[in-house]
This record gives sequence, C-alpha cells and structure tokens, in this order.
Amino acid sequence: MVEEQYTLFGNQDATINGNKFIISLSENTDCNKKEIYNKWLKQKAENYIPARVKYLSKKIGIKPKRVNVKEQKTRWGSCSSLGNIALNYKLMRFNKKVIDYVIIHELCHLREMNHSKKFWDLVFSFMPDYQIYKKKLKTYN
Repeated sequence: MVEEQYTLFGNQDATINGNKFIISLSENTDCNKKEIYNKWLKQKAENYIPARVKYLSKKIGIKPKRVNVKEQKTRWGSCSSLGNIALNYKLMRFNKKVIDYVIIHELCHLREMNHSKKFWDLVFSFMPDYQIYKKKLKTYN
C-alpha cells in the first residue's frame, strides 16, 4: 500500500495510509485536527474541482463563466443566473462519481435554472445512473 506524505500549514504533517488520515500536531499549534483536515480538504478541492469542471464542461458542452470552491453550509453546489457555479470543498469526502454528479447537476442548471422534468432529463442524458450518487449525498451526515 502506498503511503502519501504531506506537509501542511505551519509545522503540521499528515500521512495517508490506506483509509487513515494521520495528522501530527506540533506542540505550539493553535489549530485542532478538524481544522487542519478541513484546510487540507479545501486545498485538495481547489486543485481537483476546477480541473474536473473544465473536463466535464468540455465533454458535455456546457461551460460556466466562473467556478468557485468554497464552504457551503447547506448545499453541495449552487449556480447563479450569471453563469457561475460554486461547489462545496467538502465534496472531496466522496468518490469521484459523486463529485461528477454534483458538477454535472450544476452545469445542467446553466441550461435549466430549475428542477423540472426537462432539467432531470438533461442530467440523465449526461449521467444515466445519477440517482445512485444523488442518494449518497442525501444519506451523508
């Protein structure tokens, strides 16, 4: 099994070993492990999500004007009438298919700014098994 090493913010180190994310805190840190994990997750999301949006938007032919990665308290993603999409960095907790579903969902809102049958048919045309991933998001606490 390959172990991944990261040097995080300040003197904190992290290791990913299988399913374990191990954080080593320095004695003089004022951050807790949850804060450090969320900073790391956001950093990963800021690299992964915009690149994935670019890939999927090119593949399906719907391009946003701007992509923002941020924390959203109650949503996984959102879309503005100006053509911008925002995606929650905490999506990185899921597998790539779930992330793709949210991205495709928001890209489809650029064509249909509602949840009508036409909207869901559009989502289905790009991801026929979207309901599996939609369900995973709803069961997440």
